[in-house]
Amino acid sequence: MLGENYLKTFPDITAIARESRAFLERAVQYLAGNVKIRQFLDIGVGYPTASNMHKIAQRVAPGHGSYTSTTILWLW
Repeated sequence: MLGENYLKTFPDITAIARESRAFLERAVQYLAGNVKIRQFLDIGVGYPTASNMHKIAQRVAPGHGSYTSTTILWLW
């Protein structure tokens, strides 16, 4: 019910969320693969997603150190 109301208020939210996630994946792929970044800080709400940041990094550069993805939950 809440989700349906949110969609009515913000009908483009699904497309925005998908584009945002696609950008995150491209950015992590580039940073882990080309720049050799091995630690990422994910500041978000902590909801599981289809492809976690550290999993993306591990796909790009498997076996190259440990990847850490930390989620910080902000409470207002």
